[in-house]
Amino acid sequence: MLEMAGSVVNNINEAPRVELMPLLSTDLPAHSISYHLSILNAKLDEVAERAGVALTSRLDLETCLAALPWRERRRLTLLLESVRVHANSPGLQDAVRLMQKLAAEVWAQEPPPDLSRFQPPSYRE
Repeated sequence: MLEMAGSVVNNINEAPRVELMPLLSTDLPAHSISYHLSILNAKLDEVAERAGVALTSRLDLETCLAALPWRERRRLTLLLESVRVHANSPGLQDAVRLMQKLAAEVWAQEPPPDLSRFQPPSYRE
């Protein structure tokens, strides 16, 4: 058996068989990730609509994430993690990771709108 760069030849008279290298998710076309992000964005909009988030707060991704109440933030976190674990495409995995990172950044800066109802009256003004 002869080994050539990226191919294997068992016999001199045989055509070389090319072994494919695993595809890295960074090698995927950008439209693949953007396609999955648009699907995830639609799912986020559904979650926000069911939570009663106003349409004006669902115009862009960051505003929609910030407007989610605590319970729906938790629900979305679990949903995204489930999609990431069961994703069969690197593009979908990357899109979920990107959405999770953005959600974490937004939520770190913006407390849930319903958090005040869980605080004692002495904390409220």
